[in-house]
Amino acid sequence: AGEHPVARPNMGMGASVATITFLILLVGVSIWLYFSQRREVEL
Repeated sequence: AGEHPVARPNMGMGASVATITFLILLVGVSIWLYFSQRREVEL
């Protein structure tokens, strides 16, 4: 819709940053779920 027709050169860098951010969030959530489940088992 309101996108620029010209592709910016930093498009690939933005995509990689988004991917890295997604992976970091995924790892963080996985670790948090793992520890929360272990804590419930120990109680």
